Amino acid sequence: MKEHNWGLMKEEEFDAALCENVPETPPDDVAKGVTPWRRAVWCALIGMTMNLLTFHYWNLDYILPGIGLVFCLVGFRALRKENGWFRACFFMAGFRSAYYIFVIVLNTSIYQENIQGMFFMRIAYTINYLMHFLLCVCLWMGFKAVRKKSGQSVKMGIVAALPLWYFCLLVLAWINYRGVVVLILMLLAYMLIFVSFLRLTKRLDVAGYAIRPVAVCVPGTVIALGFVFLLVGGVLCNWFFFNRYPMKWENVQENEAMGVEEEENIKEIKEDLLTQGFPEDVLYDLTKEEIQECEGALQVHSTTGLLLVEGVKREYLYEGVPGEKRYYYTYENEELMVTQIAVELPGEERRWKIIHHFHWVVDPGFYGTESIQLWPTWNHTRGWEKEGEITGRVLYEKNGEVYAAPYYSLGEVCYDRDSSMIGGMYSTDVFALFSVPKNAHDCRAYVAYTTAGPQGEGYISSWVFYTHQKSYFQCPAATAMRWRITRGLNEEGAFKTVYTVLRIRTEERED
Repeated sequence: MKEHNWGLMKEEEFDAALCENVPETPPDDVAKGVTPWRRAVWCALIGMTMNLLTFHYWNLDYILPGIGLVFCLVGFRALRKENGWFRACFFMAGFRSAYYIFVIVLNTSIYQENIQGMFFMRIAYTINYLMHFLLCVCLWMGFKAVRKKSGQSVKMGIVAALPLWYFCLLVLAWINYRGVVVLILMLLAYMLIFVSFLRLTKRLDVAGYAIRPVAVCVPGTVIALGFVFLLVGGVLCNWFFFNRYPMKWENVQENEAMGVEEEENIKEIKEDLLTQGFPEDVLYDLTKEEIQECEGALQVHSTTGLLLVEGVKREYLYEGVPGEKRYYYTYENEELMVTQIAVELPGEERRWKIIHHFHWVVDPGFYGTESIQLWPTWNHTRGWEKEGEITGRVLYEKNGEVYAAPYYSLGEVCYDRDSSMIGGMYSTDVFALFSVPKNAHDCRAYVAYTTAGPQGEGYISSWVFYTHQKSYFQCPAATAMRWRITRGLNEEGAFKTVYTVLRIRTEERED
């Protein structure tokens, strides 16, 4: 800077001298600290990259887009008053952030499958992906507006290819492309576009110095914390408060009062069933209608066993193959008692009442949804037919009182099961869905049905699968039924499935 005699200068002379000695553009390190240009553009580009390039490992397909949206919000917020294109980028980043939070929170709800199939969700899904494409277009147009404002003839070059690149990505996703070569070329092309944006940013530092800084009342860290608070708060609320089916619990003693004559009749039927070996604990869980159906029972078959839900996984070396490791499980508690009963009913046809009863011997911790899948006799044994409706209920005790509720859902469910066959395979099974309160004790559940079969010799085969939820924490959330029909029998995670089968050989009746 030139030396001047500042003390005797007039105001006009001072301004002229100041303009003469101050450079048109500040040094590079000063420019970074006083302009929002470089920092804002870096945030926006990093955020868009995290949204475009995700990986389906370690939940990165959920984590990276969330971080990227925060970067986009912070970056475009600093640029929103520069031109209308950047302002549009900021509003679209805001919409996509709100959509992201809503979808992630929804994914931790057991009702997500019902809501995601609604029309408004399909519209929101389409708008979200369309906005990602428009964000690329608006970013490109915003750079063009900055270049025009700077008065420089900076070539946009390959930067203009960003919208085209994203459009090609959408086409590849639409056709479900699974090759590697094209994806590698797409990745290299994006890296080239990203570097071109950085070079363009450097060339437009002069224009960046002219951008009006936006008065920011809320720091970027507060925006990030607010984003995380809404996201984590919504997820935790779903995990701990909205993860159960609504059940209609009623006090058994208060709601199953009977008249004297009806009570005597039920008592006689119970005594007859107990004499033939009907398990007492199961008998007193049945409704009076189900007990009356067993009036005049000809014979009773029952089996009782324990299903082991939890265990400790232990490893050992297999002697047959040197170095090969195999696993086995040891169990400390016998948890789930299963009683299976077949009652032959009177009548001209061979009719049997089948009951599958589950009783938790220890408290397993109930974290959400439970399901019972039933393969009744008529589904896989020739000659047997369904008679009447499938019944059952759930019971538990609290403060010495017994409470019961019908299943949240009980009936046949048709679903498309994964299969090696082209087009998949459809199955129709009976599912009983329910939830149990957190403070419940001595929990029980059962399903019962009546089947009619041939008069001669044969056998009864009835399969039942129980799926228990072991943890609150799962994203995306699945119900016990969804887990059962989409996962392997031995696959574990937030759920565990155990199964058993009732097999009874029937002999020809002697009239």
